[in-house]
Amino acid sequence: MNKVILLHVFAFLIVYQSFAQLNFGPAIGISTVKIANQSFSLRNPGSGDSILLSYFDSDYGYHFGAFMRYKKGHFYVQPELYFNSNKTTYKLRNIGSILNPDSLKVERYQNLDFQLIFGYQLGIIRLGLGPVAHIFINNKSELKDIEGYEAKFKSATYAMHLLFGFDLGKLAFDLRWENNFTRYGDYINIGGQNYQFSKRPTKVIATLGYLF
Repeated sequence: MNKVILLHVFAFLIVYQSFAQLNFGPAIGISTVKIANQSFSLRNPGSGDSILLSYFDSDYGYHFGAFMRYKKGHFYVQPELYFNSNKTTYKLRNIGSILNPDSLKVERYQNLDFQLIFGYQLGIIRLGLGPVAHIFINNKSELKDIEGYEAKFKSATYAMHLLFGFDLGKLAFDLRWENNFTRYGDYINIGGQNYQFSKRPTKVIATLGYLF
């Protein structure tokens, strides 16, 4: 995490001297995650029952924070910092048992996101791309009801953003596509075995900011 912060500070110091225009402001937004529809067959270490764990749904996540935009000519650099919260629902099925119906398990997690966008602006239209670091903050999961469940979150995961945006006066609208470098669910550990989805999750993000 310290390396990520130092990277952003270093970027601030470099572009501050060379970029003529500086804007900053708050921003809020929502996001939706696309995850592969995949199931895992596992055995409960306590009861010995066979369990099928599968992805069920992802609610809209939300984020809020602040950004700075350094601009010279048509080019800009935009460091950002956001608090990000998301929720995923899993379906749990006891295989071969008609006495225990399917149940839904909700998992919530929060990250602190550091982003650095490099872009080009022509008129009101902006294009950009850049890396993002998701710094893990907290996790609350009903999967802990499964005996032997343990969440082993990495302190940081990384992704890449592609951005299309436009400015209307002081308002800045962004629509982004996020491609993660880490497979979803890589932190799920049950009975000492790791479970993760075969594909990396993607995310669509909409953000509204105000420029000062």
